[in-house]
Amino acid sequence: MATTSPITASSATTASAASALKTTSQKSAAQALISKLGSGSGVDLNSLATNLVEAERAARTAPVNKNIAAGEARVSGYAALSMTVDTLRTAFEALQKPSGVNLVSANSSNTSAVSVTATTGAIPGTHEVSVTARAQGQRNLSTGFAATDTKVSNTDFFLRLAVGGKSKGIKISAANATPAGMVTAINNAKLGVTAQLINTGDGSASPYKIVLNGTSGSTNSFTFSTDDGTGNSERQNIVFSGASASGTIKVGGVSVTVAAGDNASAVSTKVKAALETDDSAKGVTGRTYTVGQDGSLTVEFSKADGDVDTLTVTDSLVTGATGQVSTTQTFTAGVALAGFNFTSLLQSASDASFSLNGIAMSRSSNSITDAIPGVTLNLLGTTTQNNPALLTVSRDTTAVRDKVKALVEAFNTTMSDLKILSGPKNTADPTDIYSGSLQNESTVQAIRTQLRRQVLDNSASPGASIKALRDIGVSIDKSGVLTFNVTGFDTAATNSFDEIVTMLTANKETKSQFATVTQGLAGDAVKRLTDLTKPTGYIQTQSSSAQKNVDRYKEQLEQIEARLKRLQEQYTKTFANLDSLVGSINSQRTSLKSTFDAMLNANNNN
Repeated sequence: MATTSPITASSATTASAASALKTTSQKSAAQALISKLGSGSGVDLNSLATNLVEAERAARTAPVNKNIAAGEARVSGYAALSMTVDTLRTAFEALQKPSGVNLVSANSSNTSAVSVTATTGAIPGTHEVSVTARAQGQRNLSTGFAATDTKVSNTDFFLRLAVGGKSKGIKISAANATPAGMVTAINNAKLGVTAQLINTGDGSASPYKIVLNGTSGSTNSFTFSTDDGTGNSERQNIVFSGASASGTIKVGGVSVTVAAGDNASAVSTKVKAALETDDSAKGVTGRTYTVGQDGSLTVEFSKADGDVDTLTVTDSLVTGATGQVSTTQTFTAGVALAGFNFTSLLQSASDASFSLNGIAMSRSSNSITDAIPGVTLNLLGTTTQNNPALLTVSRDTTAVRDKVKALVEAFNTTMSDLKILSGPKNTADPTDIYSGSLQNESTVQAIRTQLRRQVLDNSASPGASIKALRDIGVSIDKSGVLTFNVTGFDTAATNSFDEIVTMLTANKETKSQFATVTQGLAGDAVKRLTDLTKPTGYIQTQSSSAQKNVDRYKEQLEQIEARLKRLQEQYTKTFANLDSLVGSINSQRTSLKSTFDAMLNANNNN
């Protein structure tokens, strides 16, 4: 077969099933017993018994072994058929989705200022981008420390991050009250500011400093301070009404199940349990929940929570258990620690400033995905005046052309494999277990016909001028071999690329094996070929049937061997009796001869 075929010839021949069933122990036992014969008759009864059994074995097992060999060849043939059809299915898969066909490429004339990537849906065209400023995050620097493990406090304290007027605290334990400990705590908090401890090497007694880096964008400017923890934490109170119906309410986004008839105290108790469980699951500590005598729920947040949003109570299933939330104590920060701070501003937070095709724009990030549909701009630097970056978005027809070419090659390989499987046996190569394995199988012809239809028929989602593979450079000769004309494809791609996408994919990105509507020529082909090769498909069904026949023939061999074993025993017994009888007769003959000889000698002496 062709070297590109998924079918590989086996180097091992099929051993005789009958020989596998005749064990060494059975043969040795029979030979040991028969070898005892022949002492009286003078006949080689061992060879006689063996020859009789082997003659019987050959007559009975030859047709069964022939059927087993043919069945095993069918099983191997169907396995090869499944593999080669699956290879063709894979080639169709590469063309079944718009994202795999409607490919685009994007280039920038100034990659040091703007890089660009494009995805499916991007419209080919050119764009000018001028970058005035990149987005940047705020950067602050701390005062210096003598060493990475310099002790800055003997008690617990908080680092306080405030963004947009909302404060969050990062608790620093006394044990970790060092520059290195603070950096670790800041990074573990994941509040949008990262920290790095650097050695400035400035020759001072305190060369170690902490650099704080915020998220880019002007709205992400922050203040960073210390707090000795002497301030007040925020406290909110929720007054619930009783539940008139069973259902679920949400408090601060946490689901709480209530029952009809629950009074305000019962609702508060259930909310308290749910919020405590949620805190525990998320590793949140320091909050307290108290059900008051009036049935209301008081929530005291931790000082690390800082300024928090007012809790919300929603009743999606109309249980009647509504809640009125009020803030009874606002958060206030404690006193700043003496000796160090983070007030040295190195860089302010700012937005990216650029223009696209002459239109001024700004974004908080340097990765811009919403300016040009399907295109991502990455601002890497600024451009000079009157020298914008030129972005070119174009169709990548080369990748699609290669996929169509691969489909043509896969089809030709599959058809070649079918010809080998259903053709004559390759007698020149005894290790070839595939050639002729499916000879005279109607399955092969049915599949061959179906595969030809996949590549020759019109798509169920045709374009105005592109209706089938033949319209994009694919043709078939009189022997059934496909050829691919690159020029024909390029012409179609230049003039009607959108129609190519429609013809192959039906413009549907999501495909389903259970869909009843068209999914494009490639998508429909994938569905049909998958139906052929799946575990419950036609090919596997035929293979399973062939395997069952092989198993049935092997059972017949076992039954034949059992009968031959009994026949061996019968011959052994019969020959033993015969040997005994002959031995007895020979003994009598010798005795009589001795008697007559004695009598003759006596007469002669008289």
